[in-house]
Amino acid sequence: MNSTWITLVLTGLLGTAYATGGASWGYGKTNKQAYGPRDWGEVSQYCNGRSQSPINIIRRKAVRKNLRPLIVEFENEQGEVTGTFSNNGHSPTFTVDKAQGGASVVNPIDEQKFILDQFHFHFGCADYSGSEHTVNGRAYAAEMHMVFYNSKYDNAGDAATKPDGLLVIGTFLRKSKTASKELTKLAHSLPNIKTEGSEVNGIQVKLDSLFRGLSSGNRSYYTYKGSLTTPGCYESVRWVVLKTPISIDKRVLKNFRLLQATHGYHHGKLCNNYRPTLPLNGRKVQLKG
Repeated sequence: MNSTWITLVLTGLLGTAYATGGASWGYGKTNKQAYGPRDWGEVSQYCNGRSQSPINIIRRKAVRKNLRPLIVEFENEQGEVTGTFSNNGHSPTFTVDKAQGGASVVNPIDEQKFILDQFHFHFGCADYSGSEHTVNGRAYAAEMHMVFYNSKYDNAGDAATKPDGLLVIGTFLRKSKTASKELTKLAHSLPNIKTEGSEVNGIQVKLDSLFRGLSSGNRSYYTYKGSLTTPGCYESVRWVVLKTPISIDKRVLKNFRLLQATHGYHHGKLCNNYRPTLPLNGRKVQLKG
């Protein structure tokens, strides 16, 4: 893992290292300590761009296309990845140790290869909100983002500023009576990263078990061109949002909501770490499946 990118992740998910003047940002209202989402343009000018993310996906307006299947290829059996799970003050983030076996995906639009760098979670303080993207105005309890960078760049930090730099697979987490074994297993590590800046190493996650069909190419998805959802808000992301959510139960959500953050939404809590949706401004959302 490139040391610059580790610093980037730990000082602010995919953005603070690029922010003008190193200004602090968070998810609450703007105050003397940090800028809130409405004022992120003060942190990075790109946050005021016209192709920003997240968005509200309107099903009836999504253009059905015969797009390529989304196939994630894993180096390890059952899609297992090993890495560091950390609380960077903006999201719980799992940074993949690619030396232990990584994953890659081909962009379904232009066939460029992208390499998995990390995945992280956005979630609400209550069950009715938490996801960054919404569908027909509906939010889910949480959303997970798998961040891949274009293989023609050295690392995700270098790729983040390039127009074709990143591909992010997003999946909604819908509250249910049960959660998958892999998600429950990962949630057991959350109390160990309760405080901002804490981390645990050597965590293993079977991503292909967490997302059934991720490597088979049979998942339906929405796709559009957008941005990072945190400062610097670079418009460098091909978004692939899976149509079908996975389940998360109240026990797992409870563990997520224990996490703390200096510039959290309120009372030092990390929950509600989602950016409000932004206008499409003429962009088209395509639908596969």
